[in-house]
Amino acid sequence: MTTELEKTGIQRDEKGRIVKGSGSLNPSGRTKGVSAYIKENTNDLHEVLDKVIEMLRNPADKQELQFAINYLTDRSIGRPKIYQEIETNTDIVLLLPEDIEQQDL
Repeated sequence: MTTELEKTGIQRDEKGRIVKGSGSLNPSGRTKGVSAYIKENTNDLHEVLDKVIEMLRNPADKQELQFAINYLTDRSIGRPKIYQEIETNTDIVLLLPEDIEQQDL
């Protein structure tokens, strides 16, 4: 048995869950933000990538070359994972109810 909410047109089952295919809770979709604006105005970021590739091929200095290398590798193969060893000197103590004194609160 399903019930339909008049305002949204979304069908729900007897437990209140949305029935598959009945509609969306967000019919207008995700709001467009800065990233969507940049993609729309840079030919889906192709212009940005072309500029970085140009910087890679004809760098003004070593800093620009390093930036281009890092930018392209970070976005194509991903940043390297950083692993850090953590040393702890924690002793595990087992407290039994008879070991704990009752305190007046």
